[in-house]
Amino acid sequence: MGSVTEQNVWIAPRRALLTTRAGRWATRQVGRGRAVGDVASALGCDWHTVNASVRRWGQALLDADSARISEVNALGLDETLFVRRGRWHTKTWCASIVDVGSGQLLDIVPGRNAKAPTKWLLSRPQRWLDGINWAVLDLSGPYRAAFGAALPHAEQVADPFHVVQLANRALDEVRRRAQNQTLGHRGHKHDPLYRARKLLLAAHERVTESGETKLMSLLRAGDPHSEVRDAWHR
Repeated sequence: MGSVTEQNVWIAPRRALLTTRAGRWATRQVGRGRAVGDVASALGCDWHTVNASVRRWGQALLDADSARISEVNALGLDETLFVRRGRWHTKTWCASIVDVGSGQLLDIVPGRNAKAPTKWLLSRPQRWLDGINWAVLDLSGPYRAAFGAALPHAEQVADPFHVVQLANRALDEVRRRAQNQTLGHRGHKHDPLYRARKLLLAAHERVTESGETKLMSLLRAGDPHSEVRDAWHR
């Protein structure tokens, strides 16, 4: 006696653990923002089964949506902590590729070096690349290299958030150094410069008149050489 095995993709794809109907339903649920674990609980299976099915059907939807990536004038790259894996919670990073003008997330590539973003950009049509006039990044050396290789004609622009972050970090370093030089110890809660730390980092338009008066008095008391005040003004 022989046996015959038939396969019907309408019921389930090859090597799939979920039927086609269940896989598409799970993909729609996750696409609407529902957690993979929640969908797995609803279907009575484990996380990996649902995630594999979502990746299968989600990739098919992305491949079929040829109009998903339209013309882009300003393209941004930004690193994101994707997940912490294993016993030691090892960080796994990814790079987000964003249409800055519309705020649309175009794609996510692994790592935070230049290799994956460069490969992604060079796989796009040259006509699409030629339409990008601005390359927005977070002052990352690898991202500068990626834009330099794939978009040499685009003007590179630093993300304002990261510029402000670097400025605040430099100001904080000056405050700590002045604190140690004048008092010989790290900031205590009654030290003038320690009390001024939040006002120094606040946006000027958010500081009230009384807050600015308080800040100036704290700087006069704890910053005899005006080092912190000069860094704050710059």
